Amino acid sequence: MSYAGTLTMPSSFAVMEEDEMMYLEGGYFVSKTDCINGIAAAGMNPSTFINAALTVALVSKAVRWVATKFGGIWGVVAGMLASWAGSQVVALGLGLGRGALNKGVDIVFNLNPFKDPIGVNCTVYK
Repeated sequence: MSYAGTLTMPSSFAVMEEDEMMYLEGGYFVSKTDCINGIAAAGMNPSTFINAALTVALVSKAVRWVATKFGGIWGVVAGMLASWAGSQVVALGLGLGRGALNKGVDIVFNLNPFKDPIGVNCTVYK
């Protein structure tokens, strides 16, 4: 087969615009059933709550250590980063909860500050 000549398409081909073939964004779709199962598994497992309490205690201690070791402004920065990380966990939990109440959720972690807020973005399918 030679590609030097004209391109012959099959008789049953579909014409698509360029926009339809572009990769727009990634993410991970979580179905309604998977959202329900994930929330139930996390809610029934006592280690979830133990790990959450330990994480809060360790992050609080780490922020205080940074503030003591490097000065107040770095403690503020460390506190802001810890607060942002905690908000991402909450955003993920809310997205899974909304996905369980609807038809599922598409979860994307955005690193582009010019598109959407940086972090977890959840699109719920109703």
